[in-house]
Amino acid sequence: MPNIKTPRGAELTTYLDIPEGNGRFPAVVVAPGLGYNATLPLFAKFADKCIENEIICLRFEWDFYKQNTQPSQDLSHEYEDFASAVDYLGKVPEVDTSKVFLSGKSLGAVITSLYANKNHGFSGLVLFTPPINTPEPPYELRERAGEIGDITAPIAIIYGESDPICKTERLNELVESFDNRPEMHRFGGDHSFKGATDAETDKNLENATDAAVEFILKTLGR
Repeated sequence: MPNIKTPRGAELTTYLDIPEGNGRFPAVVVAPGLGYNATLPLFAKFADKCIENEIICLRFEWDFYKQNTQPSQDLSHEYEDFASAVDYLGKVPEVDTSKVFLSGKSLGAVITSLYANKNHGFSGLVLFTPPINTPEPPYELRERAGEIGDITAPIAIIYGESDPICKTERLNELVESFDNRPEMHRFGGDHSFKGATDAETDKNLENATDAAVEFILKTLGR
């Protein structure tokens, strides 16, 4: 595992998967959720499918996991964690730095969007289950939700049909005002794509990760 150290001195737990072969590869950095870590099934399946399609995948854990605390109040530490992972990925010799994608789930989707608004030149974003609205009726749009609309790179939003904080009607309402319309992929399951049975959950995760990789490949023209 690579050793990634942030400017404030935090050392991030990371998982770097590189396809076999010579040359340089497209790459994606993946930010976890508030409680959904980098080794859980969504990210493990995503990493495996990236490797199968000759895409480098860098996953990492938030430092607050290691500290057994909560995210920083202004999310500055999480932004720094993500930026440090992106910086590290750009220095990996096997990475084609002209073909780098950003991805995150839930909290990770928020940080990914914040980063992409301040840093340009990335090939695209894959946002899993972004927290668009509050979890209870009337499901009001969250203040930061609109920041997705300021991103100029191609975007895929992938979410579960029963996700209480990424409801279809709210998401549709939100993206209507965007100049850069994201691709939207809705599958079964809740905020973690969990279904009524293990088989349903596995199918939802397969669909979600297939959509993510297909979006990357399409954006690359493959």
